[in-house]
Amino acid sequence: MRHIEHRLNILKRPKLMLEAAHNGTARYDPNRHLPVLLGGSYHKSKTGQLDCLLDTEEIYNRLRKEKPAEYSPARHICYLIAILAEYSSLKNS
Repeated sequence: MRHIEHRLNILKRPKLMLEAAHNGTARYDPNRHLPVLLGGSYHKSKTGQLDCLLDTEEIYNRLRKEKPAEYSPARHICYLIAILAEYSSLKNS
């Protein structure tokens, strides 16, 4: 869990993106959203899921900075929502 906390502590994203992600956590349903976001790399452990989500979010962040046509802000925020919700769930368990 410490490495997850470390990764989250160094995560620096625009304020508007984080606000959108925080607002989206109320509608987050892990049973519906995680399989879509994780695809074939679905892990049973919460830390494994968070690691995969963080890895993919880092890719989206690189795309955001480079601004290629492939970047999807909505998809990026979906990953941030999942990260925030899964971390909250992990902390509360």
